[in-house]
Amino acid sequence: MQPFYVYARPTAEDRELEAGWYEIGTNSQGKIIGWMQSKDVFEWKQTMCLVYTHPEGRKPVLMFDTKSSIKDIIQASDEERAKSVSDYYAAIDDNNISENFAVKSVEPKRAVDIQKEFYLLPILDFEVVDFGVREARIVKLAAVTNAKAGARDSSDIRKSETYLDDAVAPSMVISKKKLKKLNVDIVWVFDTTVSMRPYIKNTLDVIRETSKKMAENKPDNVNFNFGAWGYRDSVGDIPKIGYTTNNYTTELVGIEDFTNVLSNVKVTQVDSVDFPEDMFSGISDAMEKTVWSQEPMKLIILVGDAPSHTVGHKWNLSGQNEETLRSLADDSGIYIAALHLKNPNSTLYGSTLRVLYGSVVEYALFYKCIKK
Repeated sequence: MQPFYVYARPTAEDRELEAGWYEIGTNSQGKIIGWMQSKDVFEWKQTMCLVYTHPEGRKPVLMFDTKSSIKDIIQASDEERAKSVSDYYAAIDDNNISENFAVKSVEPKRAVDIQKEFYLLPILDFEVVDFGVREARIVKLAAVTNAKAGARDSSDIRKSETYLDDAVAPSMVISKKKLKKLNVDIVWVFDTTVSMRPYIKNTLDVIRETSKKMAENKPDNVNFNFGAWGYRDSVGDIPKIGYTTNNYTTELVGIEDFTNVLSNVKVTQVDSVDFPEDMFSGISDAMEKTVWSQEPMKLIILVGDAPSHTVGHKWNLSGQNEETLRSLADDSGIYIAALHLKNPNSTLYGSTLRVLYGSVVEYALFYKCIKK
């Protein structure tokens, strides 16, 4: 997107038909650089734009092809309006879209982070209308993204089945397009503190063998990539502990390189001050700092024997808790599985990992597996 000065513009009819031409320049002193077709230009008069709020607790925004379609809904009775909107959502979810469908595009169901997936919705024009006892505005929008050239119609659900599939899929659902050639990124996040000393060898053996079986039994359309993060406790207050978190795989690797990586994992020789560790920083860094492959299915597998320091504790360097990490994982399309090594010497286990994994699924108690 680039602003230009306009020295000549098409008629209103030509602009509506995207048939006219604009004479444009780079300054107000008459430096003309050429002409642009109406279809490649939008007049951004308001210098305002919209962004989506978080989708939790509401329906995706519908964008209509014509102003009259929205006015018909606004002027209908409450019952008629509810039925019309419900029918639109049902048709979109069922991919039952006709060529003259009134809805041109729809907001994706998943949360879109504008910092990671840049977009703008410039307001080109608006009209104030009465909506019951409230004042509302009908806005005419453009969509600006960092997509490559030729993506002009990609968000039109009447023309692009690919966009429709992606838009209606929740963040934790893999689209049909991705399934044709699917990258599966599996990142293991594990405790490497002193309390893990009795278990670390068997734990790494299980990680190694499980990863091998995944790679050996994969379908032809799937590519597995592996990563490993270790976490301990605050290196600032316990310098000799070595690290708070450590990424053992700066880039995700194949199974052969991954088995070599695991051979370098060691438990620290310096004990923590208390039983909880900075597990939340391990998960947070794995989510935010892992170099994920292109459009992958993301899976983090957490292995530990102790809970994390709570929010507000000076050694919880991430500032996160199980609820916020769960929400961030959902927004980023990351599955988290928690494997708990039940330490017989502690009663402090269960709650934080269980929430991270999800409210329905209980722990996989891993202790018996690694003892074998």
